[in-house]
Amino acid sequence: MMNGDNSTKPGCDCCSGVDAVTPCRIDNLPGLTQFPYRIGRYSDFFESIRSRLSSVDNPALAALTTRESSDFTLAIADALACSLDVLSFYTERFAHEHYLRTATERLSVGAMARLIGYELAPGVAASTHLAFTLQSVPGVSAKPIEIPVGTRVQSVPGQDEQAQTFETVAPAAARAQWNAIKLQQSEFQLPVFGDTQLWLEGIDSGLAVGDLILIVGAEHEGAPQGERWDVRVITRLNIDMPRQLTCVGWQQALGHSRPFVLPASEGVQIYTFRTRAAVFGHTAPDWRALSDESKADYIGLLSPDELIRPADIEEWPDFSVL
Repeated sequence: MMNGDNSTKPGCDCCSGVDAVTPCRIDNLPGLTQFPYRIGRYSDFFESIRSRLSSVDNPALAALTTRESSDFTLAIADALACSLDVLSFYTERFAHEHYLRTATERLSVGAMARLIGYELAPGVAASTHLAFTLQSVPGVSAKPIEIPVGTRVQSVPGQDEQAQTFETVAPAAARAQWNAIKLQQSEFQLPVFGDTQLWLEGIDSGLAVGDLILIVGAEHEGAPQGERWDVRVITRLNIDMPRQLTCVGWQQALGHSRPFVLPASEGVQIYTFRTRAAVFGHTAPDWRALSDESKADYIGLLSPDELIRPADIEEWPDFSVL
């Protein structure tokens, strides 16, 4: 129904299909896990095709005035809109495979990684270390044997677990005498720049929190004036009873930044300062009561005969009262 001013009623849908709505504008923010990339859906394509039927740019279609869905031309337009909807869907899926955040196919991720020179490593089976124990008969010498390649072993599953089967990939020599050899559970390590702790073998070191330790190596013997040694105050001490180890920790990292000096790394030795002595003061012994041998030794002379009298025998060297 038309009003007096020739305007259409709202909601009559008599003007639908007169505007082309495809391709739709695509604006996506960065960082999305999924993003739209379709230029249109079925309804958008079908409306755009209908708008082309009424366009002045296609005068040959002016005689086609029906818009009934049963019309052969509209049926073809409907089928075309369905095909375009499917093509736009797979185009969007294809676009997602071009970004790591949205890719779902392993082949796509591998192709993108290959652009920076990375190649995916081939899949490998799970691996583990095995220890074989041989049984021996008392009184009979056990001969060495070789465990062949492909020997199958099975794990002992825990609760709600499944047993896993493994096969050896290399021959292994085995002897009953080797059953007593224990597995290596620790590895010797040298202190490195930046360390704030170290592990010591044994639990009877006698160290305590607050003790001073000196970490020095063979470098100091070759260059006594060098600074490749560190003195640290122990701030924490942990004892590992099962492994018979002691963990010693401190606050300031090993080495020096300014100037840059590495800690000791050759023939490293660790010393602790156990004896504490007060600086000489009122408890200093009377210099005159000391023997000439002690005085010469303190001054650094080769023999007591080199003492200067009376200067070296009357008072402590460089003694002065301020």
